[in-house]
Amino acid sequence: MLWINVGCGPYLADKPWINVDGNDSDYVSNFASNNHHEMPRKPDVIGWSDKLPYKDGEVSRLYAGHILEHIDLYDGSVDRTLAEFKRVLCPGGELMCVGPDLVKAAEMVYHGAIRWQTFWEGHGTAGRGNPAGSPYPNAKPGDVHLWSTTEEAVVALLRKYFDTVTPHHIADADEVWPFVSRVGWQYAVSATK
Repeated sequence: MLWINVGCGPYLADKPWINVDGNDSDYVSNFASNNHHEMPRKPDVIGWSDKLPYKDGEVSRLYAGHILEHIDLYDGSVDRTLAEFKRVLCPGGELMCVGPDLVKAAEMVYHGAIRWQTFWEGHGTAGRGNPAGSPYPNAKPGDVHLWSTTEEAVVALLRKYFDTVTPHHIADADEVWPFVSRVGWQYAVSATK
């Protein structure tokens, strides 16, 4: 069974993970020019989250780290992506979704743990109303945030497709997943097919 890291961006997980992303070699210069991590190599598979090149039930673990906020919630793209995740997962297969939680970030700002401007410029909805504009001058589809995710919203979306959906505290989530970081403003929600 396969373990896939969908929407990996420049954060390529080690084997047994298969890194999948819609962007190719241009990702290297785009991220490197914005003080992001340079992609050490191309993803293992070039493909979009709503059209994964896998057979039905071929995947046992699917990691979707910081991807849902890059997919348009309002045109049905998030629903197509989640249906695709369900399609490729085997019975008992596990999904882990991680991303920025606007509510958690606001709470951290309120308590002085982070500055709002720092969070918003890097993790706000750059594609829809971020006063800073897109942080990526050469932005391609999938590069900018299109909606402000929250744990509650992700749980509700996943429950449309999966019977078992579990929110986790990011610091306590299972180490098997290829987390890039475990900062407090992130949600971590798992689902099982």
